[in-house]
Amino acid sequence: MRSAALLMVLACSSILAAQGVAFVNIERVVLEYKKTADITTQLENRLKQNTEQVRLKRQGLQQKLEALELSDAPALDRLQKERDLAIERVEIDLQEKGALLQQERELVEHLKKVYKEVQREVAAIGASKGLSAVLLLSNEELGGRTRNDVWAGIQLRSVLWRDEKLDLTAEVVQRLNR
Repeated sequence: MRSAALLMVLACSSILAAQGVAFVNIERVVLEYKKTADITTQLENRLKQNTEQVRLKRQGLQQKLEALELSDAPALDRLQKERDLAIERVEIDLQEKGALLQQERELVEHLKKVYKEVQREVAAIGASKGLSAVLLLSNEELGGRTRNDVWAGIQLRSVLWRDEKLDLTAEVVQRLNR
């Protein structure tokens, strides 16, 4: 039974090789593409700056709250200041969430552009090698902390095995980084 399955896999592999099929690990390409690393660094630096700004604003707000606690202000003035500080807290929270959403949007747009660049390079490599198709390859390791996560990871993988000679990932990364 086991040898029959192995023969089936090897037969499929040789058919794919004869048909001019290769594989690319897009996740690895994206991670190793210099442009992606540069964008990630820029986004991380911007997030650090935003985080520091928010931290300073929260610190200032805390100082205002402490000063209010120590003040002898009349009840009406105190209530108005508490309201103003509550509004300030909400504004700080919104600024923080807005910065995170903006970063996520920029990352999504960047990934879309990178994917188009990867497609262009894969098409060029495939055409130059006379390939009929280049299939997406997932990372070897399955992630997940639950049985459902693992099953989802298995079901998303279309390639169970391949001949390493058919992997174009390194070549795609090299072309993108030139």
